[in-house]
Amino acid sequence: MPLNEVKILLKMIYDHMHIGHQDHTVNQDVQKLVRRVFNRYAVKQLDISNPSCFGTESKDSRASQAKREYAPHIISVRMTSGKGKEIHFAPEGETQPTIYLSRSSSGLFPNDPGLCSER
Repeated sequence: MPLNEVKILLKMIYDHMHIGHQDHTVNQDVQKLVRRVFNRYAVKQLDISNPSCFGTESKDSRASQAKREYAPHIISVRMTSGKGKEIHFAPEGETQPTIYLSRSSSGLFPNDPGLCSER
């Protein structure tokens, strides 16, 4: 393969890998939305009245069983650590990947939805 074609191919691969790049800037509106989604589908509830506490919740408080009336095929909901801008929904069945949603700091929701093998 000629060098020019290799360069073009590498550029295409590089561009494809960076299309879904997330913006990790803290945005309290984003954090509040993720917590509202969590509260809608989780049995446990997070306090959304004090934005200065967003991102400081304990690991235990960020995971909960799902409310069966709103999500009959989801068994648990988990908000990620750190800034708390991401949320995972675990469907029934141990081998099923979680459904992952996040929101960019500019307000795009979902930012990079997908499936995640992490439980």
